[in-house]
Amino acid sequence: FERYGGKALQPEYIYQCGAGISACHIDAFGKLSMCMMSRNPDYDLLGGTFRDGWNYLNQFRYQKWSKETDCSTCDIMSLCNQCPGWSMLEHEDLETPVEFLCQIAHLRSELLGIKSTIER
Repeated sequence: FERYGGKALQPEYIYQCGAGISACHIDAFGKLSMCMMSRNPDYDLLGGTFRDGWNYLNQFRYQKWSKETDCSTCDIMSLCNQCPGWSMLEHEDLETPVEFLCQIAHLRSELLGIKSTIER
């Protein structure tokens, strides 16, 4: 964290977590998704292999921002728990920020003495 100062390592992507990289979710119906929160898209493991499903989901893991939001330009993104799954639950799209998650990230930045260019 001290090395990067709160900036995301790959800020051009909407997924800033381990979903589809170091984690995944398989539901009771054999549907593989990137994580428990972000369940769409999914891959039917009853009709294919885990490797095929993992490769299929990989194309979605590296989605770039399609619209400009505070998240797409945020300089404290690594302090935030904002994720496409939360956005889908709250706003029915992958990119709209969830306000309470922004508030938590800004509180963290204040405690760490990191100034953000986005004010709350």
